[in-house]
Amino acid sequence: MVPRDMLDVVADTGAGFAGGAVWGMGQNAADHDMMARIDLASYTPAPWAPGLARFAADLYVDNQPFAYCPRVHLKRALAELRAAGYVFNVGVEPEHFLVTRTAEGTIVPWDPAHVDTLVKPCYDFKGLSAAYDYLRDLSEALQKLGWGVYQADHEDANGQYEINFRYADALTTADRFIFFKMLAHETARKYGATVTFMPKP
Repeated sequence: MVPRDMLDVVADTGAGFAGGAVWGMGQNAADHDMMARIDLASYTPAPWAPGLARFAADLYVDNQPFAYCPRVHLKRALAELRAAGYVFNVGVEPEHFLVTRTAEGTIVPWDPAHVDTLVKPCYDFKGLSAAYDYLRDLSEALQKLGWGVYQADHEDANGQYEINFRYADALTTADRFIFFKMLAHETARKYGATVTFMPKP
């Protein structure tokens, strides 16, 4: 997190952090710091915190694109597609579970109304209506961001939901999906739930 008067610095140079402190980044403690250079086009205000915004970033080390940065590789692949005359649009259906923990520590579907109990609950009205406030808050926040939400559903398992929004170019959709996870987490927390994107927790 950086203050807004450092915007030019993080766009041109980047925000530094130790890649070796993060698992799976391909660095150790002896490596030079990573620099996360923000993409100004990815500006997204955070609905849960007025005055806060999120930018997606590309990773650099020693002023060179970092080999393990998925965003760097996606941009390279998209450039190759554009050179060949193609446009790569992507749409996603971000299915996710709302869960909570019992006093014994077991993870169970979030179901404060005790109505989401069908063996096959896909599109079930009771299960959907019990999560209405969560889905409404999430949908309204996404609409304010201009993402074009067009549907919210109860999915095929207890506590599983999805919100569908308009497709976009692959990079925009990838950035939005990461932000969607952040927004869903913050929205669910208001209702005493935890969000997970595991296939089935």
